[in-house]
Amino acid sequence: MKQLLPCPFCGKEPEIDKYKIKGIMHWNVSCMNDHCLVHVETDDFESEEEAIGAWNKRVS
Repeated sequence: MKQLLPCPFCGKEPEIDKYKIKGIMHWNVSCMNDHCLVHVETDDFESEEEAIGAWNKRVS
């Protein structure tokens, strides 16, 4: 598994979440810091690596 980079806006560690929709596993990464000025998250991806890759490409 790739390393998650910190939130580009607040520097806190993001959370990765997985859940099923119509029998298909989906993954997304988001900043859950209540004090972050921007609540950022990825779209839903069908693999953990895709979600992490999308998150790590984010820029502030």
